Amino acid sequence: MGDDHLGTGLPGSPAAAGTLSAAGTIVYAQAGASTDYAVQPTASGARVLAVIKNARAARDYRFPLHLPEGAQAELFEDGTIGITAGSRPDKTLLGIFDKPWARDAHGKDLPTRYELDGDTLVQHIDFTPDTAFPVVADPGWWDQTRFLATCGAAIAGVLLTFVPAGSSIRVVRAVALMKKYGSKKTASIIWRFVNGKRVGSKEREMVKALIGITAISNACSK
Repeated sequence: MGDDHLGTGLPGSPAAAGTLSAAGTIVYAQAGASTDYAVQPTASGARVLAVIKNARAARDYRFPLHLPEGAQAELFEDGTIGITAGSRPDKTLLGIFDKPWARDAHGKDLPTRYELDGDTLVQHIDFTPDTAFPVVADPGWWDQTRFLATCGAAIAGVLLTFVPAGSSIRVVRAVALMKKYGSKKTASIIWRFVNGKRVGSKEREMVKALIGITAISNACSK
């Protein structure tokens, strides 16, 4: 607590030492009964791959959340988990856990869902003895703080260098609105849009146009 960043631990706080692969993935082999974990850092968060080896494994995987001071976790209707701060109408979305997925060894999607138990995220996975193992599940999270830093820097660069000559009217209007909002607010709007959250019609059209600018697309997309 007290840190500005969102993080998560692994189920059961496994004592197994992680091994760093050449690709930057940290692998925790035999970290749980019948389960391995792989942690893959991303530009704006991380993904945790749970590799479930057989039908003796647990069906519930409990990930302790490390939240910024004053933040709380919320289960949204679309199955994602949002990390928010404040209260309506000034509530801020700080981070998000994408909708969970789980697939068997044949690539078949398995029923899975998130639940919340206090500050613990629980991913429930339905499998049977007939399921083709191993099963891979991915509770990936996206940290708005990191996203805003990366995306905001790209937007600031475009604000300084963008020349509208030859651009479509749609892009010129989007850049004008971006200049009005500034880089931080624009990055926050893009964050909400790419996470499927509500934005206004003008802002939605702005984001669609800005994503066509290579520097912004590279820095502000999932």
